[in-house]
Amino acid sequence: MDNEIDVNNSPASCYITDEEDGDKDGEDDDDSNKSKTKRVRGDNIAYYSEKCFASLNEAKSYLKQQHQWNYKSKSSSSEGVRLLYLCKYSNVCAARRSIWMPKNCSDQSYHVQSNMKDHTHKERRLIGIPYNVKNEINSMWKNGIRKPRMIEKQLRLANLQLPKITQLNNYLITLRRSERKSEKVDELSSQ
Repeated sequence: MDNEIDVNNSPASCYITDEEDGDKDGEDDDDSNKSKTKRVRGDNIAYYSEKCFASLNEAKSYLKQQHQWNYKSKSSSSEGVRLLYLCKYSNVCAARRSIWMPKNCSDQSYHVQSNMKDHTHKERRLIGIPYNVKNEINSMWKNGIRKPRMIEKQLRLANLQLPKITQLNNYLITLRRSERKSEKVDELSSQ
C-alpha cells in the first residue's frame, strides 16, 4: 500500500459525496402528483471518504483484506463511477462501502468510501465444527471410537457442543481419507 494518496492534500473536486435527494423538483407526494413524481430508489445515503488509493486493484484489495464486504453493483453517472460493496454476513445490514472513481479529478485516484453506519446484525455465526470439539473427536478416533453415534454420546458426556450428524459424518470421512493416505505413504516407504 505504498501508493496511498493523502486525503488532505488532494484536490477538493475529488471528494464528491453521493447524496440522493427525494424530491428534486419540489413537488409534494399527494395523490394528484404521484404519477408525476420520480421515486428515488435506495436509501438517502451519504458516503464519506475513508482512504484514497492510486490504483483500483489496491482499493479492491483493501476491502478484501477486511473480510466483511461483497461486491454488489457498479453505477455510472456524469460525476464518476461507483462500485458498491455490501455486508458479507447480512442482506439487511446498513453498513456499506464503495469505491468512487471521479471523472473530473485531475489525478487518477480511487476513494474507498463509507456510509458511516455500523453493522446492524449479530456477530457472524461459526461455520463448521469448533476446534476443541475436533480435537476431542481426533483423540476418540485414535482411541478406536469410530462410530458417529458413539462419538456423539462421548461428546454429550464431556458437555461439548454437539455437531450435526452430517457434519460429524463428513469430518469422519476426512479422518478416514487422511488415515488411508498415511497408510499408503508408509507402505510405499517400506518397500
